[in-house]
Amino acid sequence: MDLKKGFEKFLENKVNLDKTRIDRLKSAHNELRDILTAQEEVKKIYVNDYLQGSYILKTGIKPVSGGEYDVDVILELNFKDDNGNYIMDGYSVTNWLYNILTNIPAYKDKVEYPPKSRSVRVKYAKDLRLDISPVHYKNDEDPVLIVPDWKPTNPKGFKKWCIGVQENSKQQFYYVTRILKYWRDIQTGVGSHPKSILLTTLIGKNISTKEGISVNESLVITMKNLNKYLQGLTEVPEIKNPSLSTENLAESFSYGDFLSFKNRFKIASEKITEAFNEEDEKKSIEILNSDELFKDSFPVTLYGENLALSESIKSGGVVGITSMGALTKDKSTMSSYIPGGIGSHGDY
Repeated sequence: MDLKKGFEKFLENKVNLDKTRIDRLKSAHNELRDILTAQEEVKKIYVNDYLQGSYILKTGIKPVSGGEYDVDVILELNFKDDNGNYIMDGYSVTNWLYNILTNIPAYKDKVEYPPKSRSVRVKYAKDLRLDISPVHYKNDEDPVLIVPDWKPTNPKGFKKWCIGVQENSKQQFYYVTRILKYWRDIQTGVGSHPKSILLTTLIGKNISTKEGISVNESLVITMKNLNKYLQGLTEVPEIKNPSLSTENLAESFSYGDFLSFKNRFKIASEKITEAFNEEDEKKSIEILNSDELFKDSFPVTLYGENLALSESIKSGGVVGITSMGALTKDKSTMSSYIPGGIGSHGDY
């Protein structure tokens, strides 16, 4: 059964970041960026700052089991002097940034030690963290360089790619990615393999592009596509960053982790298809709440929406489409109505 309303509630209650968290994230990262970029040592070599990661890509989800949620801040700096020489060793950069942050009263007791290899973490609250990654800016055309190993990275390009996939998927990519990240986290642990950028890329390369379907159907089609791809592999594939062909996103994906994910995903794909094909709403929900899928976290409310929509059509009532592509007879949730032939009279 195509559980349109059920998946809307699932996203709203279990998966999507809520407004309170989003507001805290905005306040935290804006405050930190303003204070940090005003420091004299930073101002001398400052070029730009912006966000990367799931939050800015609109694929972020609520932490599972009370875990942390984070924001990734990119700090673009020019680490070369007028003669083209680096002003400090790459492995010194995170220590340099750590020292700056610990000398700011607002963050003195919130900076984690030791700094990570490529970023400095600020524990803004018990469940919120900010990761600041200093990168070397080259020019507007080339990707920036990761410090300390000076490898290229292209967060702006990846964001642009995600926006394009969202459009091609008829606005379903973000929803499907969030659901599958949630599935990964409850199945294998928060932040486990495949890492978020790899999973997001795999989903984006296999997302449904079918017109006029719900999140539920798009999820089923996407999982079928991705499962077919995975089952055709006998070893860890090379997955190129769609915004940087020289980067293999699966480089740290071990064969054991790959095989485990491949097997879990096969079962989950079969289960999600079974739930979609099941005509009984209650049985469909039971399958979605199985251990192989969402482990009793999918809403169990029975909507009987197919019957309700059918009766609405017969009686000449208004039927429309929500922002998620679901049919509805509730005017307050419609983003557009279905004109002509089903009693809408074009008066919505």
